[in-house]
Amino acid sequence: MSDTVKPVTMHFFPEEPEHLQADYFFTVGPHCRPAGQLRENNMKRTRFPLDWLGFSADTLIHCMDSAYSDFFLEYREEPYEEAEPQKYYVVRDVKNNIASMHEMPLEKPLEEAVRAFRTLTKERWDQFASRMASAESVILFGAFPEPKDAQNILQAFQKHFPNTAFHMVNVSHRKNCPEDEIYCTHPCDCFDQYYMCEEFVPYEWKGNLPGWKAVLSHYSLKEEDPPAL
Repeated sequence: MSDTVKPVTMHFFPEEPEHLQADYFFTVGPHCRPAGQLRENNMKRTRFPLDWLGFSADTLIHCMDSAYSDFFLEYREEPYEEAEPQKYYVVRDVKNNIASMHEMPLEKPLEEAVRAFRTLTKERWDQFASRMASAESVILFGAFPEPKDAQNILQAFQKHFPNTAFHMVNVSHRKNCPEDEIYCTHPCDCFDQYYMCEEFVPYEWKGNLPGWKAVLSHYSLKEEDPPAL
C-alpha cells in the first residue's frame, strides 16, 4: 500500500446529510478505535463506561439493562502480548466476555484493582444515566462490522432514555473498499452508516485516520466543553 495519502472522496446514498450537532458525543465500541479516533481529532470530551474495552453489542446492551450489576464479578487474568512494557493487567470479564488492557494498574494487587475498576465503572454509569435524563441530543460513535449491531445499540439507548434524541454514527471497515473512498448510507432514521477500507497507511489499532477525519467533520458539539460527566 502506498505511503502517499490521497484525498478522500465521500459517496452519499441517497444524499449528503446536513451537518449534525449534539450536546454530547459518546463512543460505544466495540473496541478502542472509536474513542481513539475522537481523541485523535480533539473531539473526545466525555467518557462512556465501556470506553477502551473490548466487547460485543449484546454485552453493551446487557450492561445497560443490568446497570452493570455483574460487571467483572467473574474474571481471569490473561497474558500480556504487546511489545511495550506492561503497565496494566490484562483481565477478562468471564461472564460478559469484556477484555480490559488499560484500566487496572500493576501497582495494585489484581483483586484490589478489579474491585476498584468495577466500582468506578458503576459510578460512571450512574453519572451517565443521570446526565442523560436532561440531555437533549447525543451522537453515538461505533465501529461495528455489522450495521445491525449498531442499530440494536441505538434502540437500547432510545429505550433507556426516551427523552433524549440519539443519533448513531457507525463506521464499518471493508477490505474491498477503495483506499481513498468512503460510502455513507442511512439504514434507518437517526443512523449514519459509513464504509471505508481498514487503513490508508499502517496506523495499527487506530485504523483509517484520514477516513475517520472525513467522517467526523460532519458532526460537532453545540458547546465546545459540554457539562462535565
